[in-house]
Amino acid sequence: ADLGESSEAYQIDVFADGTYAVVKRTLTTSSPAAAYTSADQVADFGSNQTTLYLKVYQMSSVIGRGYPLTQSITR
Repeated sequence: ADLGESSEAYQIDVFADGTYAVVKRTLTTSSPAAAYTSADQVADFGSNQTTLYLKVYQMSSVIGRGYPLTQSITR
């Protein structure tokens, strides 16, 4: 689907917890998929996480970050 942008880009903020106050890492991708590896989780938190708290932004060449999709993912 056309996004109305010159290129497709996203940023995903990974937060410390469900308060969404402390960003542990920001992932950048040019597709609607991203990997947050086990090694990254251990580096950021000291262990693998059962729940990740994320905000996903579509990047715009005109306005920068759009409105976030706020989501928690539990495995």
